[in-house]
Amino acid sequence: MKTGTRQHLKSSKRFVGLVRAELCKVFLSAIDNHDSKKIYEIGRAIDALDRHTSEADRNRASILTIKKMLDKSGDKWTIRELAEVIDWHDMKPDDGFSQLREICKKLKFPLKRSR
Repeated sequence: MKTGTRQHLKSSKRFVGLVRAELCKVFLSAIDNHDSKKIYEIGRAIDALDRHTSEADRNRASILTIKKMLDKSGDKWTIRELAEVIDWHDMKPDDGFSQLREICKKLKFPLKRSR
């Protein structure tokens, strides 16, 4: 499947959904195993999300989730693919997505080289 295609982006969004499902499994497993430490860690992560409700923080959370899945698979995405999947607020690539690119650099997101 060629990257950047509609089918690839649909597949990528599906993968993000699978990651969310996996997080639910972790939570349910912690409940089943009476793993209060894991539940506490999940609670702390949720508290951290509540403190950071701006669009930028939601984007960072999405980027980190996608980064984790790409790190596991060894794949890389183009900046445009990432922008489309996270619904980046400024989809005009006039400046090469410079703000998004800077966030990716700070988060060590695995970007493919652009053309």
